[in-house]
Amino acid sequence: MSMFPKTLAIDYGESKVGIALSYDTLADPVMTLKNNALLIPALRSLCAEHAVEQLLVGISEHISEERSRAFAAKLQAELALPLFFADETLSTKTAQELLRQTKGKAYRGQDDHIAAAVFLQEWIDTRG
Repeated sequence: MSMFPKTLAIDYGESKVGIALSYDTLADPVMTLKNNALLIPALRSLCAEHAVEQLLVGISEHISEERSRAFAAKLQAELALPLFFADETLSTKTAQELLRQTKGKAYRGQDDHIAAAVFLQEWIDTRG
């Protein structure tokens, strides 16, 4: 049985970007990065450090979708890795619920990397 390609998932937001990585068929929330000039260099570093083979960018609706697709095009040009999109419409809500269940309350601002792991896991499960 072959391993699932190492995937870096990105929950792109205007101020913060959630990051998750796949470990074979399991998604792991990694970190949340600030969306600034250091974002793409940081993602390039993560991809090299973890031998990432492909990228997955979460897409929601309306203006957020346009921004995510524009970012994805820039990212793919910079990193030259295969890039896929996943529906992340409810991933933040799911992440907030998971945090409530495990920590007793929602931790505002700490759900972006969990949201990335949620849609990465769903994406992996549909391809497994």
